[in-house]
Parts: sequence; C-alpha cells; structure tokens
Amino acid sequence: MPASYTTIPQVILRFGGISSMMTGSMATLSSAHLLEAISAEQATVDLMLARRFPVPFDDAPPIIQSITADLVCYRIITTRGMLPEKRAEGFAEPFKRSLELLKMLAAGSADLVGASGGVIAATDQPMPWSNTMTSTPGLMGQPWDEVDPDRESYWPP
Repeated sequence: MPASYTTIPQVILRFGGISSMMTGSMATLSSAHLLEAISAEQATVDLMLARRFPVPFDDAPPIIQSITADLVCYRIITTRGMLPEKRAEGFAEPFKRSLELLKMLAAGSADLVGASGGVIAATDQPMPWSNTMTSTPGLMGQPWDEVDPDRESYWPP
C-alpha cells in the first residue's frame, strides 16, 4: 500500500497560523478527523493526476505532499468553521495556489519533480477507445418515427 501523501504532523504544522481563525476548537480535532481528511484529499490529488501519472504515488514528490497538506487544511477549516472577522485574511490563498499547481500538473503545463530532483515522467494515459465513439446515438434529436428500426426494438422496454 502506498504511503500517505502527507502526515498528521505536517498538517498540524500548517495549522500554526490558522488555528486562531477557527470557530471549532483544535482540541476536538482528532487523529481520526485528520486521517479521514488526508485520505479524502489524497484521493482528490489522485483523481486529478490519474491521466498523466501512475497514481497512487509510492513515494509522493515534495510538491504533492505540500499540495495535499494545503488541501487537508482547507477542508478542515471549511468544515469546522471560520471566524467571520478572519475570512478576509487570505486563509484560502494556500489552497488556491495548491489547486492551481495541481491543475497545471494535470494539464501538462508544469513538470512533476521527485524528491531526488529528477522530473517524473508522465504516462499521459489516453482516453479509452470504444467501438461506438464515432457512431451517432439512435435518438439524436430525431422524432420517434424516424429512429433506426433496428434500434427501436431495444427502447422502450
């Protein structure tokens, strides 16, 4: 099983400057809450990068660790609440920056660099091909009486 992209201590370190902005107590934030958030945001990263890179990463590159930790912090802040007077203080900037980096990696406009400093080769998984990709659906804007009679027998049941 691949290692987690971030750890509870990495997430807690990021909370140093933002815990005072939350309405919910950090004391009630359990390891289980953090692990669930880490798992969910790791899945988000995998989903966004699956077309370009083999995921999950066995050894997550540093930028993936950082992005995942930022996404986890944002998830916790938004689900546990934020003091109204603190909302304008830019708490979402790390999240926005990380999400933009993730989109760039997914689009191929940025390279993914591993811990050793080397660029991780993209696999650029193509879209799956189907033998029906170029066919026109049977009901494509046509009245029922103009439907291909061979297809008519299948619908309605």
